[in-house]
Order: sequence, then structure tokens, then C-alpha cells
Amino acid sequence: MRCHLWLLAALLAWPAAGDDDGGDRARWPLIFAAGEGDSATVVGLLAGGHPVGERSRDGESALHVAGIRGDVATVAALIAAGADVDARTPAGSTMSMTPLHWAIYHGHEAMVSLLLDAGADPTAANEHGKTPLEMCDDAAQAGASQLIRDAIAEAHNTDSLVEDSNRIRGSSSDEKEAGTRKGSAIPGMGDVGAKDEV
Repeated sequence: MRCHLWLLAALLAWPAAGDDDGGDRARWPLIFAAGEGDSATVVGLLAGGHPVGERSRDGESALHVAGIRGDVATVAALIAAGADVDARTPAGSTMSMTPLHWAIYHGHEAMVSLLLDAGADPTAANEHGKTPLEMCDDAAQAGASQLIRDAIAEAHNTDSLVEDSNRIRGSSSDEKEAGTRKGSAIPGMGDVGAKDEV
């Protein structure tokens, strides 16, 4: 009997098919407009102060669902309004994916490029450990794959430069500190100005 009551409650709570789309569309207009590639509506909503961080019932952002159509003007408007290019969907049915995963899945190379240019993480793995590069390779998307490879290489080069800079700065700081301890009148000048002992 308890099982029947639960089933009845679940059926009563389920929205009627006709009401669902209209109700959801009114509740999440940016999600629907982005998913349909309706850049004019997206721009209008954002200009009117609609929050760019809106999430669907399933936790997708407008930038995620923009990956369905891959409309460049829609994606550009969302990014310009501050959409999180590394936003994640929840784990489970949406697999903790970023907008970059969605763009690759739907085959939108131009969107992949826009997201990477806006700073999307080219190494972000979904909940199953699949990276954007692996998705590109699985789907034989050579152009998107090359964009991802280039972004990874650029990030690696930048990280190496930062590490080198920090290492150099660290040794300069050590030298300055050593110079000050030795009694130098000018920090970093070592023994200059120190009195000779006889």
C-alpha cells in the first residue's frame, strides 16, 4: 500500500506535458533562448538584467545549453556577460561536464574556440575522467582536437614561465636577504660597505 501511495504522489507531482514546456520556459527564459541559439533574446534578457548564471532544472547553465546549437553570437553574448566558462553540471545524468564538453559533444568547433579564448580549462575531466581532448579524439573532431592541444601547450608554456619567474624571484629574494644580513648599506649588495676585520 505504501508503494502505491508513493507512486500516486509521484504521478500527481509530475507536471502535465502541456504545462511543462511553458512553465519551464517562463522560469528559465535564458536557458531556453540559449539552447535554441536565439541570440537576440539572449542579448535582450542580459541587457534587461537577467542573471547570466541561471541554471536549468538539471543544473545546466545557459552556456552549456548553447552548446546544443553552437550559435556563435549566443555564446559570445553569454561570455561577454560573464558566464562561467568552466561551470559544471551536476554529477549523474549530466556527468559533471563543462560547456567545453558540450561544445565538443555537439561538434561546434567555433564554440570550442570561443570558450578556450575566454579561458576555459582544456584539461577539465567529466565525472568519468573524460577530458575534452579525449572527447575530440573519440568523435574524430580534428579541428577541435587541435584547438585543445594548442590550448594545453600554451597553458603548459605559461605555467613553465611562471615557475621560472618565481624561481628567479626566489633566488633574488634570498640574495637580497643575505646582503642585508651581512651588514650592507645597500640591500642585495653582499659585503659592499661591510668593514674588513683585521
